[in-house]
Amino acid sequence: MINKRSMEIIQTIIDQERYHKPCTLELLKEQYKVSERTLRYDLDNISEFLEQQGCKALGYDNDGSIRLNNPIYTVQKAVSQLDFYSMKLTKDERCAVIAYDLAAADQPLTMQKLADSLYVSRSTILHDMDETKKIVSDFDLKLESSKKGLYLTGCESDRRILMMNFYQKAELRQMDQRQTADEQMIDQIVREEIRSIEKQDSLFFTDESYSDLLTYIFIMQEEIKKDRLVEIDYVLRHPSMDAIASEILKKITDALHLKYILTEEYLLSDILYNLNYLRRNDIDENLMRIQIAADEFINAVAVDLNQHIYRDFQFYQNLINHLQSTFKDIPMASDSDDHLLQRGVTDNPEVEAAVRKNLPILEEIVKRSLTNDEIAYITIHVCAAIERSKQRENSLSVLLVTNGGGSAAELLLMKLKRYFRFHVLDVIPEHIVGIYDLSQVDLIITTVPLDVTECETVLLHPYLSDEDCILLGERIETIQSRKKNGAHNRTFLRLENIIANSIVRSSLNKDEIYVNIISDLRNVFVPEMKDQMALCNLLQGHIQVDVEADTWEEAVQKSAAPLLKEGYFNSIYVEQMIQSVYTNGPYIVIGPHFALPHGTPNRGQKLALNLIRLKHPVTFGAKAFDPVYFVCCMSTQDKESHLKPMFHIMSLLRDKECLQALIEAKDAAEIMRILFDYEQML
Repeated sequence: MINKRSMEIIQTIIDQERYHKPCTLELLKEQYKVSERTLRYDLDNISEFLEQQGCKALGYDNDGSIRLNNPIYTVQKAVSQLDFYSMKLTKDERCAVIAYDLAAADQPLTMQKLADSLYVSRSTILHDMDETKKIVSDFDLKLESSKKGLYLTGCESDRRILMMNFYQKAELRQMDQRQTADEQMIDQIVREEIRSIEKQDSLFFTDESYSDLLTYIFIMQEEIKKDRLVEIDYVLRHPSMDAIASEILKKITDALHLKYILTEEYLLSDILYNLNYLRRNDIDENLMRIQIAADEFINAVAVDLNQHIYRDFQFYQNLINHLQSTFKDIPMASDSDDHLLQRGVTDNPEVEAAVRKNLPILEEIVKRSLTNDEIAYITIHVCAAIERSKQRENSLSVLLVTNGGGSAAELLLMKLKRYFRFHVLDVIPEHIVGIYDLSQVDLIITTVPLDVTECETVLLHPYLSDEDCILLGERIETIQSRKKNGAHNRTFLRLENIIANSIVRSSLNKDEIYVNIISDLRNVFVPEMKDQMALCNLLQGHIQVDVEADTWEEAVQKSAAPLLKEGYFNSIYVEQMIQSVYTNGPYIVIGPHFALPHGTPNRGQKLALNLIRLKHPVTFGAKAFDPVYFVCCMSTQDKESHLKPMFHIMSLLRDKECLQALIEAKDAAEIMRILFDYEQML
């Protein structure tokens, strides 16, 4: 018999050989947290298994490294032919499979039938019942018994979610892992839909979330065929994914000639919402509160750690994306690497302490305590932001390709940080490399093999040795040196041309020559702000000073009036802004003396801002941030377009001198100049 750990050890040895890295007992002891004696017993079992499959036993080098004495594909073929009978499941794994079988069954199952299915005794199944009851109760289902056998009661939606979580364990019993014709069709439809979604909606799936979605759809179509439909009173909780769910469901039901049921669409929408994404662009009812809380959390952690990470817009975006995926209301199985997660935490205790200290800011939104894994992921994002703050002066632009989630990528970067610095442009999954613009990329660091010729590529294993990092550092140093020399040459030639042209168009007057050179250099190196998302562009013609208002409600209405008149939104949007404060409190007061009223992110016609400075400040009930002098109405059209200006506003409010200058500014033009100068420094 071969157990799950032995199977994982085989895969680790394969991975190490694939990446030309030694696999030592020390590595396995650290990864699996077991004694050397236990590991040697596992390795003996593996050798015995390989010999039974017609392969050679494991070999050992003089330095103690473990190696395969067979080609990798031969060992993989032997493992793929391993049947369920040969697998020694733990009690937890066995109970999970029992729960799946009961959920999938059309009729009650006897203990003997379950025992036969799992190749164990009826007595073993009997001893597993208490744990099985606990598992199904976690999914709001109940284990019942009758003369005919055991069965589950509860909602169909909860039954589906349980099956989705334990599908992979149950499928180990299938000797023939090839897809049926229907499954192949579903795979093709889902793959095409996801490509379209990623291209049009900037919603990037991890490989794990793609697999989860495919699993659910396999289960869904089987249940519909059995006429076991989602309960008629199922309530849609997350409409932000409804359009995507509708499109996928329509194509699946048309292809398989199934009836389209609205509640099936609702559950699929909620499943999509609860998946993990590398990047997401959907909008839910908590989104704006998450975005504001994320900035408050970053600022608090930055103060505690004395790190300048509050100006890191990439960190802000990553944290929002991660938090939106964290706040789930449907349980999803996770394949996170606990060992790597905990390394990220134990190596950075001061960061973890700062994260834990400021968790109430985030837990106020999710209305529950965050788990240790969730805290570990946030800690890793903070560590990555700290590294980026040290690396800003470096010009090397790196694209990271990984089939893990965003936090898995951050874990890899944390391992690399000891040796070199670079700027990560983006983190993407393997399947979108072909459509990604690589024109600004100097180097691709990837954990999966790629066929890319546009720029240099380095293939790494997530478990990096120090020697690997040093070799990679030498590679990066070479690229940096080549790029730096080229940049210096181009900059010198550009300066030479600018100065020469300035002198040519000047008279012999030294003052005129000086003025022309400075003017020309300023026009080139400090150009007019062209970023359409810059505050000074969005607020052009949308600043009023000395506006009179007696209450905060009137202040919100007056800040909205110009945008309402110009058609950026309707009167319902204004009412929604005020109602949001009544419902959620004064969370729109995002800093000292500054309120940012807004509606639901997709209700505005276009992104726009209108800023008023009150003649007499009003109170919103925002404690330390009252009284409010500035009210900036924001029209939002989607999830992300307003993030940069909002981030700049929140950064500005932390600069006491800049805020005081805005309060004392004589007119709208002076406010514009202050905003322009501040954004130039960001």
